[in-house]
Amino acid sequence: MMSAANFTKGRLANWKQIQAGIWELEKAVKRTGFLETAAVPDRSYDDGAHILDLRIRINKGPLYHFGELRITGLSPEMEGKAFPVKVNG
Repeated sequence: MMSAANFTKGRLANWKQIQAGIWELEKAVKRTGFLETAAVPDRSYDDGAHILDLRIRINKGPLYHFGELRITGLSPEMEGKAFPVKVNG
């Protein structure tokens, strides 16, 4: 997930870039089936040391599963291409 966010260490913090990285984190988790994912950033700044600490909690939400797909109106030729293996049940 860190590679998806593309966060940088040791450089000047840019909150717009950080927020864009957080959105990329959310998108990476959503692609795994957690469509209601929300990232919650918690940032703290050490003024003396000029260090920003960022902790991100990921609330995944429910995992979604694909149920059933029905395609109608295909010609027999197209049906063979769309469904090369017949599934019973």
